[in-house]
Amino acid sequence: MELRSMNEKDYPEICSWWTAHGWAPIAEDLLPRTRLVIEGLCAGFLYKTDSNFAVLEWVVGNPKADKGQRRIALDLLIQGLLKVAKESGFTTVWTQLEHPALIERYENHGFQIGDKNLTGMIRRL
Repeated sequence: MELRSMNEKDYPEICSWWTAHGWAPIAEDLLPRTRLVIEGLCAGFLYKTDSNFAVLEWVVGNPKADKGQRRIALDLLIQGLLKVAKESGFTTVWTQLEHPALIERYENHGFQIGDKNLTGMIRRL
């Protein structure tokens, strides 16, 4: 199981995972430069802000992958994204989640619950 940077060939597969979960795929031009993937299992993204916090977003697992392998891969992915954030000088990582199992997974990685019942909004310019 290898954590690596996403390449152009990965994007269509990751879009199919978002779609399978009932989420709209994220337009490629909206994704940050920090794009990590464990091939065939999961992917996630780290937005680097101009302050001391980074944003970890759009984490997705392949719903057709073996659940045990996917679980291990998601933990490696989150650890990898947190490592990149720390090595980049960030002191805090923020994310917004809805799925209870993902919330629990992030808590296991040291995240604390902040706001609840948020509504995520987006507007293209």
